[in-house]
Amino acid sequence: MIPKLALKISNSGLKPRFLAVFVTWNGFFTCESLVVLKLRYTTLMDVPSTGGCCLPSLKTLQLESLTYVGVDSLQNLLSMCHILEDLEVRFIEDEYPQMFAVIFPLLRRLTLSLPDCEWDFDEYEIDTPFLEYLKLEDWNESLWLFKKNMPSLSEAYVHVESYALKSVVRSITSVKRLTVCSEVEEDQDVYGFVFDQLEHLELCVCKDDSLNLLAQFLKDSSNLRALDISILDVS
Repeated sequence: MIPKLALKISNSGLKPRFLAVFVTWNGFFTCESLVVLKLRYTTLMDVPSTGGCCLPSLKTLQLESLTYVGVDSLQNLLSMCHILEDLEVRFIEDEYPQMFAVIFPLLRRLTLSLPDCEWDFDEYEIDTPFLEYLKLEDWNESLWLFKKNMPSLSEAYVHVESYALKSVVRSITSVKRLTVCSEVEEDQDVYGFVFDQLEHLELCVCKDDSLNLLAQFLKDSSNLRALDISILDVS
């Protein structure tokens, strides 16, 4: 019986991608007692589709700086985790698929970090109706598709390109504590959303358009109690 498994490989003297451990599916993805799985600086390959494979007890999954062999490796792994509550995926440059879906009805915490790459995702699909914490870092002009509102969301950190800001913000209007670190284009329309439960706001925006974004949040956040502002110099 394996109640918990954590796999971490690091070496400050070498680049992570040269320390790869190849994780294959044979027996590994059928462990019924696995509750926590952490993979770091590894290569994920030969992950089968869900037929015959399942991680029925897995509640925490952390994937950091992995190399994915096969276009469906990541999605197949996620599809095995039916009761996942905490998901963290931190990609490395040019080592992630162009389409990605996070569909978990029981998920409570979600962290996604995507560095800049030569291409953009076609789309993200996020369906997590009971999410309580969201951290989203994306340096690409990605299309975000949040399928449902998240009324239980308590805290969110959003650092995305201006192109994606509106599509993300519209899905987190029930948040109580919000940090936004994004540039806003001069003619960008991000208005029209009411944050009636927002109590603590941190804004980190570019100089030229900081007042526009600030004015919207002040107007649409009737319960705001704390405000922190920092200026991001993008010149």
